[in-house]
Amino acid sequence: MKTRDLILDTALKLFNKSGLDNVSLRQIARQAGLSQSNVTYHFKHPYDIFKELFAQFKEKIMGVFNGIEKKHINLLLYIHIISKASLVQQKYAFIMHNIIQMNQYDSEFKKNVYKFIDNIYSKINFIFIQLEKKSIISKSIHDKKGTLLSLRWLVLWKYSLSHKSIIAKDDYTFIFQIKNLCFVIYPLLSSKSKEAFDILYQNYEPIFINEYRIQNEKT
Repeated sequence: MKTRDLILDTALKLFNKSGLDNVSLRQIARQAGLSQSNVTYHFKHPYDIFKELFAQFKEKIMGVFNGIEKKHINLLLYIHIISKASLVQQKYAFIMHNIIQMNQYDSEFKKNVYKFIDNIYSKINFIFIQLEKKSIISKSIHDKKGTLLSLRWLVLWKYSLSHKSIIAKDDYTFIFQIKNLCFVIYPLLSSKSKEAFDILYQNYEPIFINEYRIQNEKT
């Protein structure tokens, strides 16, 4: 592993465990088995590491939604996307805990964050609109920008997956929160769609749980 990647990997583990403000470059160097000068050669401040980890996080999240406009939108794809995006957020769980202070620290970073959140909103909103057009979910209340359903999902996604128990890798809490995210649309499903959704989620959940545990074994 390259030195820079080792630093980022080590910092991610420490940030998830202790939070951005409680981790120094010295601690990162010690944990990675490097000299502090080796770390400062690549990063002058923990905030610099945070920004690079956020760039990784953003790239992985957008990769989950990549090409969504050209895909056949159905309930299985919806569950798959929510699960994949949630796995990425769990890996970088500390980010949502520390993103507000980073916004205060760096105005350019703040603009970058808002653009990222807006992109996620537009992607999930597109999925919900397609499900509405196919009469899989009933028409939801719209505001000037999109659906209130999308806003509700976005808020839940941003904050529920940053819970401290999830950072501590509490399996039960994480799986419960993912189910909540997936089931946001449930009240809007027809009786027939609810039956299909129940079966799809029941079949997909073991796959997702296995992916989650494999990811945790690596971190």
